[in-house]
Amino acid sequence: MIKFSIESLIRFDDAKPAIISVADSGHSRILLLCLKAGQVVKDHRSTSQVMVLGLRGRAAFFADGVAHELGSGACVLLEPGHFHRVEAHEET
Repeated sequence: MIKFSIESLIRFDDAKPAIISVADSGHSRILLLCLKAGQVVKDHRSTSQVMVLGLRGRAAFFADGVAHELGSGACVLLEPGHFHRVEAHEET
């Protein structure tokens, strides 16, 4: 079992999105993305499922070019192989 406090791990970088590896079990991985307003995680794809959970702020999550608005508490689950990106509207 792994237990952690997300709030204690949040870090922002004025120059680029902060991507923090929280846990990696070999079967799944948890990444914390901390973005300032206007920052973008560019299009990429994964060989495993992707789950994006909005903790604060607002952002657009794009899956295969289609935007889905995310706010606090919103969650998106994406199957492997789809291109996706994140664009922050606010500190997220």
